[in-house]
Amino acid sequence: MVLYEINSLSRSGHHSMINWLILNLTGHQIDWEWKLTDVASTGLFHLNDAGKDKNMSFELITQHKERIQEFIVSYEDHFPEFTIFNNHNKFDGKLSLKLLNSNLSSNKRIIFIRDFYNLLASRYQQNQKQFLVDINGDPWKLPVETHFINLWKSHAKQCIENKSFFLKFEDWVGSKSKRNEFLLQVLGYGEVFGNTQNIKGTQSSFQNTLVNNRISEVDIPLKIKNLVNQDSELHYLMGALGYEYKKL
Repeated sequence: MVLYEINSLSRSGHHSMINWLILNLTGHQIDWEWKLTDVASTGLFHLNDAGKDKNMSFELITQHKERIQEFIVSYEDHFPEFTIFNNHNKFDGKLSLKLLNSNLSSNKRIIFIRDFYNLLASRYQQNQKQFLVDINGDPWKLPVETHFINLWKSHAKQCIENKSFFLKFEDWVGSKSKRNEFLLQVLGYGEVFGNTQNIKGTQSSFQNTLVNNRISEVDIPLKIKNLVNQDSELHYLMGALGYEYKKL
């Protein structure tokens, strides 16, 4: 089995990016209707948000493990070392994936990351427009304060230190050369299907399709602004990834 574990933050555009990866692996896209998707009987399966209800994740894997040849497992809003495939939920090398129970030929760790400000705006906007619940039916909102900032910083560090393959959402949208470079590293060949506008993702937090200046469309509370403005490590990591720091 070839395993691709993808860590991303919610509202980062990662569903579209995952579907683009699936398309370039199989020539097919998925519709985001199921937690586990058999991609057109190609031997590729995708497990969505695997860290949410891990018991269900393992039940689904057990039901289909004999047919899984390539496996994309995606995680949302976890620290970048997260995995469901051991009891301490931390990746420590391929041999640490004790719960996979499969002959693993290759393990690719991937991060899809988005500009901090637009990601913050999208998460904040989602919290305003939609009532969310957790797996127990309790009210829940996407973190947008200290925990979210720490999550983004941890993902940025992972990218800067080259501990995972990574692709920035902005490069995925606008740079064929960056998309090619990423696929060459991960798959061993370049982009076959590159029209990102036709990729199926999940519904945007906003009504329009402009993705580059979301922060100007929301009124971020002063408490969050102060957290962002005072975090010098956050500012450094933005610059290290080629993003621009701007005071809120």
